Amino acid sequence: MTYLELVNKVLTRLREDTVSTVGQNSYSSLIGEFVNDAKEFVENAWDWSVYYRQAVVTTSSNVSSVDLTGTNDYTTIESVFLYKSGGVTEPLVYRDKAWMTEAGYQALGSGQTGQPAYWTVNRFDTGELEILLNPKPDAAYSLVFNIYDRPDELSADGDTLTVPSKPVIML
Repeated sequence: MTYLELVNKVLTRLREDTVSTVGQNSYSSLIGEFVNDAKEFVENAWDWSVYYRQAVVTTSSNVSSVDLTGTNDYTTIESVFLYKSGGVTEPLVYRDKAWMTEAGYQALGSGQTGQPAYWTVNRFDTGELEILLNPKPDAAYSLVFNIYDRPDELSADGDTLTVPSKPVIML
């Protein structure tokens, strides 16, 4: 269902006239904002399979972070695995940023390198997630990220909703 169709469904339920574009008037624009709020609520209520993907990232020697390309501020990471030869994977353990930058580095040694065992989200300032690894990789390793990439807000009339429309309309 398109953004315009969603807005018109809500307007109909409010006994208002439908519009030919979401931005036609201030009221339809407001309903468009409510539709995006409801969309975000429904998307975050469940890990919808339509948003699931795996991202494989290769580390660089002596670089403690990797960028997850194609992510946004709506992305969530379910798990991270270190891929080894023969299809064997080993999970990396999530730690919060405080542990990674303080306790973890003190416990493991701030200059220690080796096979990554821990990860955290370091920042989101380039439009993509940056992942901090500990210890700092001493070679190239393949990391598999199981992620959910939720889309940005609906903005154009023809933008399509990918989750069930009924809960969005009813909210």
